[in-house]
Amino acid sequence: PVPSNCDQVVRIDCDVVFQNAEWMEEAGRLLENYRILQLFDRAYYLPRHECPDAFNMKNNEASRVGLVSAVAS
Repeated sequence: PVPSNCDQVVRIDCDVVFQNAEWMEEAGRLLENYRILQLFDRAYYLPRHECPDAFNMKNNEASRVGLVSAVAS
């Protein structure tokens, strides 16, 4: 159960790395107006054992568009 003093919940996998360091603040603001969010528009898959800090999204072909972004475009 979610604690009664909690008014927002974000569920993500434990291996997700966000490019935007401000994602929590932005998601919090958006959750004031929307009941559900998709926190990304594209997912990139890092090769096994690759450090996220060294990852180059522009040179990575292993990615997919998020469902909400795909429907919106």
